[in-house]
Amino acid sequence: MRNHRLLLIAIVLFPFLSALGEEYRFNHIDAEQGLTNSEVVSIHKNRQGFIWMGTPTGLFRYDGYQIICFKQNLSSHSATDNNIYRIQEASDGMLWVSTKSGQALFNPDQERFVDNAQSVIRNYAGPVNINNVYIDLGGNYWFTTLNDVRMYNARTQKRIIFRLGTPGGLHHGIIKDIRQGKNRYWFLYDDGTVDCMDAQTLRVIFHDTRLKEMLHGNIEEKMALFTDLNGDVWIYNISSHFGIARFDVSSQDWVIYSTTADVNHRLSNNTVTCMEEDEQNNIWIGTDH
Repeated sequence: MRNHRLLLIAIVLFPFLSALGEEYRFNHIDAEQGLTNSEVVSIHKNRQGFIWMGTPTGLFRYDGYQIICFKQNLSSHSATDNNIYRIQEASDGMLWVSTKSGQALFNPDQERFVDNAQSVIRNYAGPVNINNVYIDLGGNYWFTTLNDVRMYNARTQKRIIFRLGTPGGLHHGIIKDIRQGKNRYWFLYDDGTVDCMDAQTLRVIFHDTRLKEMLHGNIEEKMALFTDLNGDVWIYNISSHFGIARFDVSSQDWVIYSTTADVNHRLSNNTVTCMEEDEQNNIWIGTDH
């Protein structure tokens, strides 16, 4: 079993954090620098080095000195809303922004949201209503719908459609999240079921329902996936009783992290809002307090 170094931080800003004998220093960013909404639910550092933050009231950019807020013009026919929960960067530098009402595109060079976002998305996904978007490590686009998963290959510029419920394929259900880890794609369903696909053959290699059986339907709507550099899969924001579930790919077992787990797997709070891994392979876990 692998040993993971976990650093738990609350989603508030401290002047410094001492963890495992090391000191981590933080800058305090608030309304004085322009962060008019302190409920940051998504953070992304793009190739230009800017920090982008998604909040319930807009997209914020931090350049190290000041923060600028960008909002969609809600009178535009292609606008979704400004309640942003995920930011992803495409190979062309465009930011794909997930909001409560759908997908939006932001052009960092022009510093504005794209007016014809839905037309651009249809060019990749086809004429369907999409639920979620994931951009993988190779720059390919994955779109989920109620009936299938669509992968747009950025190199070949061709679309592959995976029908849900086909024998030996992805099972039928609502896919909440997709992540790539090493040579695998992981699909998380709204009932806690997990499918694993080989990244080379694009064939489903196993189907796991053990987490679903442990949860007994007690699942949050915002449940999400995270994959670490070892290839292990982490599911967070599961429920008030389960903080995190980690699938150890070497042992093929699930490990639960919560406020009531043993000392090696204990969390300070079961409400986990984000997870990231740094260059030293430390895994940072954000909670609401």
